[in-house]
Amino acid sequence: MKMSTRITVRFVVVLAIVLGTFVARSIPATAQQGGLDPAPDPRVAGIEQDFLMGMIPHHRGAIMMAEMAVTKASRPEVRELAQKIITDQQPEVQLMTNWLQNWYGMQPPQGTMMPADIMMRMDMPMLRGLMPDMEARMEALKAKSGPAFDIEFLSAMSDHHAQAVMMSTPVLIAGHHRDLYPFTTHLVASQSEEIGQMRDYLERFYGIVRPLSTRPR
Repeated sequence: MKMSTRITVRFVVVLAIVLGTFVARSIPATAQQGGLDPAPDPRVAGIEQDFLMGMIPHHRGAIMMAEMAVTKASRPEVRELAQKIITDQQPEVQLMTNWLQNWYGMQPPQGTMMPADIMMRMDMPMLRGLMPDMEARMEALKAKSGPAFDIEFLSAMSDHHAQAVMMSTPVLIAGHHRDLYPFTTHLVASQSEEIGQMRDYLERFYGIVRPLSTRPR
């Protein structure tokens, strides 16, 4: 991975942690617990619920884009990355659904759109430019083929992953259920690594150097 890409990935992670700290700083520290009981602090419970209710449809959106890339991408590296995203995120959707049901007795939203109230609560300043319109993204991907498809997919998924990293940090910092800590730690690490990989592909294969944050086209 190139030096510029490594710096970008580190910056994404640091930025996410700073934003997560901003959200969680008013939450009193609590020991992480197992079990099926909801978080005792209503604010912590709200953070966990928003994360699960938001990340489940967010993952579904990534899977939909990746499924298209598996068949349409022109480069094998992009197809391989897309398949990895599907393989990683499908079981994570089921795991998060189980947690939401077991801990809070809630059902996840249908489809790929986060509930509007959750989007508003998560609309931190640096996150606004990364809020994709999934329907528009899918239409853009359907309309492209060959290298143009690869560029659109890598750009869209980079933004999508950056959003997931930022969404994860409040629950990583303030979450109550201990299962969430290794889950969100892995999510932040793996998706940050994939952001670097996708930026590297854009630069290496297509000569495109993307700014860290871009509004969806």
